[in-house]
Amino acid sequence: MDDAFTSRLEITYGPAGSADRRDPVGSSDPLGSAGAGGQLGSSDPLGSAGAGSGQVVSAGLAGGIGAEPGQPISLDLHPILRDFAHSTASASHRAWLTGLTWTAHLRDAMIVVTASSPDGSSFGFGIPDGPAASRLAAAADRLQDFVVEHLRVGLPPVPGTARPARAHLHDDVALWADDRTAWTCPIGSYA
Repeated sequence: MDDAFTSRLEITYGPAGSADRRDPVGSSDPLGSAGAGGQLGSSDPLGSAGAGSGQVVSAGLAGGIGAEPGQPISLDLHPILRDFAHSTASASHRAWLTGLTWTAHLRDAMIVVTASSPDGSSFGFGIPDGPAASRLAAAADRLQDFVVEHLRVGLPPVPGTARPARAHLHDDVALWADDRTAWTCPIGSYA
């Protein structure tokens, strides 16, 4: 094989709002640029951890073929995480979900997403680039896997059941759907 799998640790230093949020590994693009990452429940894409202290404010692994993760790209995971958080009664699950931070990079025709949770765990996945609704449905499908792995519960459930809804793209709309019934709900509108 000509290409070897490599991974890269991205660490962002400096206070929140700092113009000098640079990846010490060598990227010339500041991390945390508008729309490239986020945290649910915060207007600051990197959260307020370390504000004014010069501490590490976010970290995550980015991997793939080659050393560069690609150009930062906007990918809003808030609608998915909102639905997950609204669908659980567990305060610890909501805290984990609302504390997730992420970055997204475009690499070839794939969006590479790297996320870090409040408990220090990190995970990542890739989805095909495409229209916003397609990205949302693909990201929801992949995030469900990590929710099950970390929280041991499938979210969001189909109302009135313990079955998790399935992320689905129908007529260019990202939906939660049930394979057994006609129930659907737009992603971001689960109540």
